[in-house]
Amino acid sequence: MHYTGYYINLDGNRGRKQELERQLAACNLQPIYKRHPASLGNALNLKAPGLKPGAVGCFTSHYLLLQSLKNAATHVHVAEDDIVFGPTTGLVIDSMARNGDLDKWDMIYTDVWVPPDLQYIRELSALYRQCATLNPDGTLKKVERFTLLNLSRRVFASTVSYVVNKNSLNKIAAILAEAVQGELSMPIDLYYRHQIHQGRISAACIFPFVTSVNIRENLISNITDTADGKLQRSILSTTMLRNLFFLHCDPKSLLKLGAEYLQVDAVDARDQVIGDILRFSVSPSAQAF
Repeated sequence: MHYTGYYINLDGNRGRKQELERQLAACNLQPIYKRHPASLGNALNLKAPGLKPGAVGCFTSHYLLLQSLKNAATHVHVAEDDIVFGPTTGLVIDSMARNGDLDKWDMIYTDVWVPPDLQYIRELSALYRQCATLNPDGTLKKVERFTLLNLSRRVFASTVSYVVNKNSLNKIAAILAEAVQGELSMPIDLYYRHQIHQGRISAACIFPFVTSVNIRENLISNITDTADGKLQRSILSTTMLRNLFFLHCDPKSLLKLGAEYLQVDAVDARDQVIGDILRFSVSPSAQAF
């Protein structure tokens, strides 16, 4: 392999570690991935008055990992422990490292959060069907091609999985150090996005996505009928959308999740009409005009 990988994991979260190690073993990737201990809360006593301890800990974890890799000789895949690997994850990352795709960017994400925006969904749905031949049940039959989405003007989020160009490790480490030395005002994923939109970091995302996130691990156990439960269902809907563009997604399992957690009654006939319009608008039958 022409890259090395690190996954961030809290010492106390052995379940996630075991699940991730299981995935790595199934994909024959164990030899090239190492565990990086995650930071719990504000371990460095950073100035971050507006961030929750978990967000500070996540920022700190990525910061410390990148600082330790400034002189690494290979491209580096950084993953969080709720990542879902696919059969092609390692092969695609290795191919990008070998064919020079990584040399053109500071960072390449392997999947990102997708906003529930109609135009965005239409674009990615059409592109997905161009890149992959699907079985009648919506699962993958054959990969036709991969493409890279330039993130310089896109709305996205997540640091679950990204690859850093070996020639950009010092640069990314220095940009994170700037944030840590000042006052943290946003989570790590939004900080990266801000730097990308400002042109300080060049970044793309492989598409279709070759990784995803563990939906049930993160969300399902927290869904209740409270107001917080409504928030969790809203997050679940966008996480399912993200998973839908994962190369190895299982649409039937997503349908079951949707039936279990996302079903809502139409307010009135107008609401039903809007639903029909949205459903048609993201289908292959819709045409731009």
